[in-house]
Amino acid sequence: MNSTKYLLTAFIFILLVINNIAAQSGRIEKIDQLMNEANRGGVFNGNVLIAEKGKIVYQQSFGFANGAKTARLDADYRFNIGSIAKEFNAVGIMILKERGKLNLDDKVSKFLPELPAWAEKITVKNLLQYASGLPDINWKNVKGDADVLRDLRAAEKLNFEPGAKYAYSNSNTFVQRQIIERISKMSFNRFVEKEMLKPCRMKASIVDPDLRGGKKLAVAFNNQSVEDARQFTYPMSGWTSVTARDLYRWTECLHDEKLIKRQSLFEILEPFAPGNQAGLGGGKQENGRLKEHYHHGSSFDFEALMSSEISTDTTIILLTNNKNSKLFELRDAIGNILAGKPYETPQKTAGK
Repeated sequence: MNSTKYLLTAFIFILLVINNIAAQSGRIEKIDQLMNEANRGGVFNGNVLIAEKGKIVYQQSFGFANGAKTARLDADYRFNIGSIAKEFNAVGIMILKERGKLNLDDKVSKFLPELPAWAEKITVKNLLQYASGLPDINWKNVKGDADVLRDLRAAEKLNFEPGAKYAYSNSNTFVQRQIIERISKMSFNRFVEKEMLKPCRMKASIVDPDLRGGKKLAVAFNNQSVEDARQFTYPMSGWTSVTARDLYRWTECLHDEKLIKRQSLFEILEPFAPGNQAGLGGGKQENGRLKEHYHHGSSFDFEALMSSEISTDTTIILLTNNKNSKLFELRDAIGNILAGKPYETPQKTAGK
């Protein structure tokens, strides 16, 4: 009798495993179908990675690495991720805070005394929440960090009183990176490499890569296959290009508290007001637990989206060098497939 029960239990278990594998296989087939349709429809040229419960369940490349379409993308290609790269300065600030090198209520003037008197009003937290009032300089006229610092020093006044409202501006990012350099006594790029890329095993990532130098660097192009020459220069330093796998490693490193503590993570997820971006983009936490973390970035014809649902331990990463503004729709379609819900393939916007 006992042997019969054992055999029946074993049979049921094997049947459940087989059904689970079949269901998983079915979801992956649907995701692959979705991504191929999106590529054929002209709405996605890039790399995608999907992970569940700490394992990569889907990773594919679609399309070309440059406008001339002489090289096809593969998993080793690095992409400019736009504003997602600002997570590195936000995390860098919190690393220094945890080491007792700064406080979020410290004034900017403490670290950059050469700035005008208005720097005495701005706190580090204002910078992280894009609520500093810093003027957004004319980025078309600057050719490096020295020019940016010069233009900020020449600014006579702030756009508004710090903490009064929200205004997304790269000036906040620049000053954060300058503060990290002043405290650490090393370039921001070197700080990122030493304190973040290396601990997170992001061996493929490069800070401020030379896009003309090869090394599996994706080049962005528009729907007429034209590459914008401006993408090959950096008006300010500190932009990290990553592979999809490295970006996944970054999210795991953050969520597992390998770089900063949970409370620090929550502090740079806290926006100035609901709907505003913060140091880590956006996210939710409840009762001391991280629930969601997402971040979108774009630069010229590059576009990137990282979206993690902590409750299901699911991460979706989409990187493209041919921006069509369909990444959120693709993420939602993938999410529906994973949840066993109906989905729609994004369609190309008329006129593009």
